[in-house]
Amino acid sequence: QRAFQLVNWADDKDNEISWPEFKHVLFTYFQNGPGMLQPILDSRKQELRMKRLDLYQKVKTQPDSVQAIRDSLADRFDSVFDAFCYFDASGDGYITLNDMKNMVPKL
Repeated sequence: QRAFQLVNWADDKDNEISWPEFKHVLFTYFQNGPGMLQPILDSRKQELRMKRLDLYQKVKTQPDSVQAIRDSLADRFDSVFDAFCYFDASGDGYITLNDMKNMVPKL
């Protein structure tokens, strides 16, 4: 895109570029391509750094959910079997994903 900005489109009434203009664009791009792209790369790297920092801050301030579940289970149940029975809401001897989704928030 930046390379094609080198073309003087204002002088071109039919929005076409000639062979000499095209050669000029390619030459300029291949000669200066990495330098032309560097500001874009730097900007994207900065955006990525900011997103990583934001994610780190969010994760850092969230309580450890696994530890919170462990603590809640330890406080609430005398044995692993009691906890299993709690989660097995249907009583069929299996804990399904739906059982977990329904019972974890109630801890």
